[in-house]
Amino acid sequence: MPISISVIVCTYNRADFVIRAIESLANQTLNREDYEILVVDNGSSDDTSRRVKDRLPGISNLRYMYESRLGLSIARNAGLASSRGRILVFMDDDAIACPGYLEEILGVFQSVKPSPGLLCGPVEPIWGAPRPAWLKDDLLGYYSVLNWSESPRALQEGEWIAGANFAVARDVISACGGFDAGLGRKGTSLLSGEDTALTDCIRLAGFVVYYAPAAAVQHHIHPERISKAWLYRRVFWGAVSKGIVERQAISMQSESIRYGFTRVKHIGRHLFAIPWNILDADRRLRWTRVVMRDLGRLYGFYFHGR
Repeated sequence: MPISISVIVCTYNRADFVIRAIESLANQTLNREDYEILVVDNGSSDDTSRRVKDRLPGISNLRYMYESRLGLSIARNAGLASSRGRILVFMDDDAIACPGYLEEILGVFQSVKPSPGLLCGPVEPIWGAPRPAWLKDDLLGYYSVLNWSESPRALQEGEWIAGANFAVARDVISACGGFDAGLGRKGTSLLSGEDTALTDCIRLAGFVVYYAPAAAVQHHIHPERISKAWLYRRVFWGAVSKGIVERQAISMQSESIRYGFTRVKHIGRHLFAIPWNILDADRRLRWTRVVMRDLGRLYGFYFHGR
């Protein structure tokens, strides 16, 4: 029997968290016959397999599959191929869905005209350690914290989705070819960008990207991520992802040379500005982020995956 929604939760060595995610999805206001929960275990070496399988008898719409090839995009594509719903919901393994989460998503796809190609909702942080003073609001996007509006609306150009919480129509994501396996997390790496690439494809195809404030999840911010060192790594690898995408879009050697010259010129300008930025903590944080972005884009464009 066809179902409306497949929730795909890809997980890697987070048994405690994925169980909480499953429980939040099992206790939805939407009837269980209308959706499935598909957990894709992406090569976990902890007790994820045993603990998820222990839940199978008590949660009738829960399924488990194992994907040994490491990579979030690979795991998501495996879930896409195995799922049965006409709407695919992708939620992080360390996220917790609100009780009306799936009912809201289904309602938006059914009622909004033209029907969205992609839908996202708020991502609210659960801080694993006290939030430091240096972690200002403009940095929260690196932690997938998202809240665009109190009212539902189409997202504008430049407004992004968070990979922790989004839904897409099956025919739309299939037309885009799924997720780019060259992007996205692989084990503990911080490579990203696969959700951005998908969003760009959906927009280019003429579909609306829609924001639904009632389709909210809470998302754990792990203690080891609440540090400047982790933030710099996140900035760097996010820029690597951008560099890879930019490389794919450039075909001429002259454009490639011009790209490198521009990035090196930016880095040189910022190095020249060290004396004005090194003593003040806020300026030093901002300066380091800019330099890491340029270095990441250079590395992604010329070296990563070559």
